[in-house]
Amino acid sequence: MNNSTSLLFTNPGEIDIRGATIAGLSAKEDAGAIGYFGTGLKYAIAQVLANGGSIVIWSGLSRHEFHAKDLEFRGQDFSQIMMDSQDAGIMGDTAEPTSIPLGFTTHYGKRWKAWQIFRELYANALDEGGEVTRGGRDLISPAPGKTLIVVTGWEELQDQYFSRDEIILPTDTHYDEATENLRVALRTSSFVYFKGVRVASRNAGLLWNFKQGLVLTEDRTVEASSYEISMEVCKFVVQCDNEAIIKKIICAAQQTFEEACLGWFSPPKSTHSCSETFAKVAADLYRQDPVKYSDYEELAMEYEPALREAKRVQLTPLQQRTLEKAKGLVSKMGFAFEIDNLPISVENLGGKTLGRYKDGAIFLSPLVFDQGTKQVVSTLYEECLHAKLGYRDCTYEMQTHLFNTIIGLWEEIMGEPC
Repeated sequence: MNNSTSLLFTNPGEIDIRGATIAGLSAKEDAGAIGYFGTGLKYAIAQVLANGGSIVIWSGLSRHEFHAKDLEFRGQDFSQIMMDSQDAGIMGDTAEPTSIPLGFTTHYGKRWKAWQIFRELYANALDEGGEVTRGGRDLISPAPGKTLIVVTGWEELQDQYFSRDEIILPTDTHYDEATENLRVALRTSSFVYFKGVRVASRNAGLLWNFKQGLVLTEDRTVEASSYEISMEVCKFVVQCDNEAIIKKIICAAQQTFEEACLGWFSPPKSTHSCSETFAKVAADLYRQDPVKYSDYEELAMEYEPALREAKRVQLTPLQQRTLEKAKGLVSKMGFAFEIDNLPISVENLGGKTLGRYKDGAIFLSPLVFDQGTKQVVSTLYEECLHAKLGYRDCTYEMQTHLFNTIIGLWEEIMGEPC
């Protein structure tokens, strides 16, 4: 053993060394245990050696040191893991160790990063009520009834000690909101967690710790699709009672974890399908910017009826005549059904928005009347087009339809097809 700084993972109880040598062997007694695959320790042994480090496992006073031995297989070179075991309690410190070849090589877990290896060793210790420390040879103190794993070398792995609280969250982590499936804290995070363990890298505006509902791959990253994760987040936010968290999610910045989750989000339309706090935040945001938060319009107006009254505009007699004239013209342009059957109201739509078709109704801004009859006609025509054909703004379908209409009118004037 050299005098280099080592990571020392300790816990009460003596490890059954077969857990480090037989792939797939795991016997976690606690249903809330972090680890459950039975592969993490094998990966750790293989990758510590592959990256130039050394690893020794003490089970009580029995010492097990691992090293790699060259192996040729079908013309290719490998490094097989060997275990040198020495039972100091029976044979004494001077007894020759027994060297045992194991059934895996340093290729085992070769895609794992240093933080993942640290996570496995740390998780195993925590599952057994243990801890990790960092120091020199003077701290290495094997004892009966104790498991001690000593990892020396591999500088990148040693450095993970200083960010260990970002790899596995401390048990005293403060959360601002919690449900059966989630714990959420009002602080930014570069990661998403499952049962306190880092399972994904994300640019998150909040700290997300899933308690259940996620399925992990064998490298302990998220197996669930973004849809499944997003649905958990969406279900959480509509029932949340923390204003700050709700606002943080709804107003999520671009390229964040929360924004990606809201890509699957359908805002509730009724106060009966969300918490009162969510409805209040939605109404506040809608009041501040009706255009940006138009998806929350129906919910906001149910929660705060005064918002609808504030939006409505009473037309002057001249504006009313202009609207009636525009309706008559648009009706003759092929939209008689829409003009006769769809509610048409004039409301403040926010910003420079002139018109909107939504949920079977047409809304016009009073701004269109300031720009003359042609603007009223063109805006009304566009919203009827949305209603009848379903074309969205600034799309190829909308552009093609308008061009075809213009060309069709020219054909009518010329009296012959193009």
